[in-house]
Amino acid sequence: MSQPIDLIVEDRREADALRATLTPLRFWEKYREELRKKASSEAYQSSPGWTQVAIPAATKACEALELEVYREYFLLDVGGYKSHRDGKRFGWRLHVALEHENANWRVELCKLAFIVADLRVLVGYHKYTADGPDPRGELQEAVDRLDDRVMRVPNSEWLFVLGPRSNDLKHPFMPFTLNADGKVVPIDDDVPLIPSEFR
Repeated sequence: MSQPIDLIVEDRREADALRATLTPLRFWEKYREELRKKASSEAYQSSPGWTQVAIPAATKACEALELEVYREYFLLDVGGYKSHRDGKRFGWRLHVALEHENANWRVELCKLAFIVADLRVLVGYHKYTADGPDPRGELQEAVDRLDDRVMRVPNSEWLFVLGPRSNDLKHPFMPFTLNADGKVVPIDDDVPLIPSEFR
C-alpha cells in the first residue's frame, strides 16, 4: 500500500525546512559544545580515547538538531536522519553523514563524496609546523583531487573540522566549508575549541 500523498508532501516540507537550517556553522557549534563537555587532555592524546569522545559528541550534536541517529550504516561513523511520518523504518532521509578519522582523513573525504546527505562532515587532524602545509591549502588540494565528486550532490553542504595532532594542545580546531565554486573557506569561529583548555 502506498503512502498517502499528504504524508509524502509533509515529509518533503519538513525535510526542506530542516535542510534550510542545517548549516555547517550550526552543526559545528553543536558538535564543538558537545566536545567541550567530555574532552580531556588525556583522551585527546590517545587515538582510541579521543574517538570515544568525538563520536558520541557527533551523536549528541545530531540529537540536539532533533535527528534520529545511527552508527556504522554505510560504514559511516555517525548518520543523522529523520524517519517518514508514517513510522516505517525505511524511506528515511539522511541529513548528516559524519566521518571522524585520526589518521588519514583523505580516505574518509573520498567516502563522503559518494554519500548523499544534506550535510557531510569530515573531522580530521593536521600537523601544525612553522614551515608545514597550511591546513586550508592541504584541504583544498584534497578536494581538488576529487574533482566534481565533492560538489555533485545538489543541496548538500560540507563541514570540515581539522584539529591539531594529539601532541599539540595549543592550536585550535579549525572549521571550514565549501563555497559554490568548490573553494575551501573558513567558518568564523567566535569560540574556538583549543585542546589546552580541555579538563
